[in-house]
Amino acid sequence: MTDNFFGKTLAARKVEAIPGMLEFDIPVHGDNRGWFKENFQKEKMLPLGFPESFFAEGKLQNNVSFSRKNVLRGLHAEPWDKY
Repeated sequence: MTDNFFGKTLAARKVEAIPGMLEFDIPVHGDNRGWFKENFQKEKMLPLGFPESFFAEGKLQNNVSFSRKNVLRGLHAEPWDKY
């Protein structure tokens, strides 16, 4: 991993060469056990210009994580009736 892989803040910018295209910097949180990244979350991406149509099918959030060999992480849960 490069030094700039961690520590980014969520940001968006237009790609001038391709009309309508946005490029995003997405924060990655990591340590010696691995890393976690929130690919998108509707509430955070809409104000940056992400199209509302992307979320039309109920996609609200997507995350990805990586754990090194022999790392065991705890599971986190939310109550089903939270909303």
